[in-house]
Amino acid sequence: MMDRMNKRWIVVVVIWAAALAINYWNISEMYQIREAREQKVFLTMDEQFLRAHSEEISESLKKREAFFHSAEALNLGLLTVENELGALAAQYDLTEVDVRSLLDQDTGGSIPVVLTCEGSLKKVVECLEAMRRDHAYVPVTKVTIEIEGRGAPAKCGVRLNYRYRIVRPETQT
Repeated sequence: MMDRMNKRWIVVVVIWAAALAINYWNISEMYQIREAREQKVFLTMDEQFLRAHSEEISESLKKREAFFHSAEALNLGLLTVENELGALAAQYDLTEVDVRSLLDQDTGGSIPVVLTCEGSLKKVVECLEAMRRDHAYVPVTKVTIEIEGRGAPAKCGVRLNYRYRIVRPETQT
């Protein structure tokens, strides 16, 4: 009689164990399905956002790239910037133009550059505005202007921060 009772209990335990195992498997499948649905919803929302704002995103990326000058080597980049700044100063009839880079203060992504020149105050301001507008990768950090008398040319010292990014020729676009 006890043997029969033990067999019945074993059958009950096996049935309950199978029911619990199937229930656990079912719950884990439900969680996987829920996670997949949530991921699909997020991906759909991301795709809709990208479609709706693709122009603004690409425009922002272009603006961001304008804040750095891409060069194959630091010396080439500095030479390019010095030539561009000298040409810009000459375009605004500024004289005594000198562009120097302070290589000893390289921070691994930007180098201070000093531009000194002489000219009328109006031309100096126009040149600074053109520099801000057309050369975003050399933002002005400090400006000193000295005028010795009425009608005398303004002596200008501009400290710039040349921001660069070294690129390989095949990665440059």
